[in-house]
Amino acid sequence: MGLLIEAGQLTVVAELATAAGVPDVRTGGRPSDYKNPLNELIAMRERDGQALQGRNEEAKALLTEFKTQFPKIKSPSVQTVRRYVSAARRGS
Repeated sequence: MGLLIEAGQLTVVAELATAAGVPDVRTGGRPSDYKNPLNELIAMRERDGQALQGRNEEAKALLTEFKTQFPKIKSPSVQTVRRYVSAARRGS
């Protein structure tokens, strides 16, 4: 927090959240273990023309493919795979 004096006025220069004692907002979590494998599978299926039209159907097919390609890695949930399918189709 600092003080700024301009033309005879005393003004406090500070971030309101800091002055109020609001804690920092942490928007990230730990990185997903599924990000790279799922993105690779999604890209492969798109490239090979295997991607299904519906998001739910594609998520289920990807999950089956994931279990086949990565048998030693714990499989993600259908909801997680669906999120990755949506993000890939949005271009995110």
